[in-house]
Amino acid sequence: MAEITPTLQQKIDQRSYEYLWEQINEDDEGASIQILPAYADKSVHFYGTFNGGTLTLEHSMDNTNWTSAIDTGGDAIAVTAVGSVWVGTNARYWRIANDNAGTTEDVDVYLIVGVG
Repeated sequence: MAEITPTLQQKIDQRSYEYLWEQINEDDEGASIQILPAYADKSVHFYGTFNGGTLTLEHSMDNTNWTSAIDTGGDAIAVTAVGSVWVGTNARYWRIANDNAGTTEDVDVYLIVGVG
């Protein structure tokens, strides 16, 4: 199992950034990243092949105790197919959890953050 470190893809402007967890496979997890709570506007985008796996965006205030991030409709952000979701919660640390159920899974996850 590998821990995929997110990279800063681009600074969109003075108030927004794009991070990428690239090529999350069936045995991988997304390492945590610290994002200041002032960057409260967030969306997450999943692209690639799932083949039965589920990826969950999780958040934490202490980088130890994790819970599922919630979308603007009040549902956990747990994704089984390509798609995009507006994030409805705010925290200091973020990561991608993998249920490791998929086979030949290969997913890129983008997190866009900004100050509203």
